[in-house]
Amino acid sequence: MFSGTCIGDIGDFFFSFQVTMMTAGEIFQMEQDEELRIEVDCPKEKCITVELKSGMAEIFGSEMVQNTAYEFQHGSKFAIFTYHGCQILVSWTEVCT
Repeated sequence: MFSGTCIGDIGDFFFSFQVTMMTAGEIFQMEQDEELRIEVDCPKEKCITVELKSGMAEIFGSEMVQNTAYEFQHGSKFAIFTYHGCQILVSWTEVCT
């Protein structure tokens, strides 16, 4: 089993959490006008997947589609912003596609 750390922040709230391949991931409840910044720190063969579960959000100005997985590899730094509030699921994937 692999485990790794995802670090980031929502506004002034900084977080660090452990995700293992055995878990479903972590859901973040974002309020109106909040930004979730994520830096991916995992082995090069693994990826972080983010998925919009409810609400509306964008990644660098591009609107996210609900229930669509977006993969990011080791070294990626990105931000998710919401004007209205949303729920974001962050999890590990075993193999990048």
